[in-house]
Amino acid sequence: MKELFIVRHGQTDFNKARIIQGRGIDSSLNEKGNWQAKQFYESYKNEGFEVVITSELKRTHESVKPFIDVKLKQIVTSDIDEISWGEYEGKPSDKNLLDYYKSVTNQWKNGKYDVAVKGGETILELSNRLKKFIGEIEQMPQSKILICTHGRTLRCLMCLLLDKPLSEMDKIQHRNLTLYHVKQNGDGWEMLKANDVGHLEK
Repeated sequence: MKELFIVRHGQTDFNKARIIQGRGIDSSLNEKGNWQAKQFYESYKNEGFEVVITSELKRTHESVKPFIDVKLKQIVTSDIDEISWGEYEGKPSDKNLLDYYKSVTNQWKNGKYDVAVKGGETILELSNRLKKFIGEIEQMPQSKILICTHGRTLRCLMCLLLDKPLSEMDKIQHRNLTLYHVKQNGDGWEMLKANDVGHLEK
């Protein structure tokens, strides 16, 4: 029976300044983000993870670096990269951008999964690469797996694991270095922890 510990990466300066990152921005953690990574490690270093899976973007690698430094096996896959936000990546979240972003996410809430920001990915495209990722996870020999990914990817991944429609993605809350913990239950998955940041509050 598999257990997945899924975390969003720690804080970057882009997060702090409310600048859109997405798949095309390969930012690093800032000082707070590195602190968050250390706090998570201290809380979960004895959990017995057998492998850590990250996206190709370095902010996920840095968020689990303490585990990598003690020789935990790392797998890197673009399947869990953040969604591409197209021409809006690297831009501050001003009113016009936020209004446009909301118009796109509202269409996703209404089941229009083939809509994307200009030059970006659709939720359907993100979902398809995550379905591939879940299939590969289910075939892995390891049973206790740490995964570090991104905000929108986390929301989509949790909907797929919990068999919820993608239109409910925005009900999946997240913060920097937040944890979702799920385990297999029959043919599906059950949630043990959701948007947990207890490791950051000690």
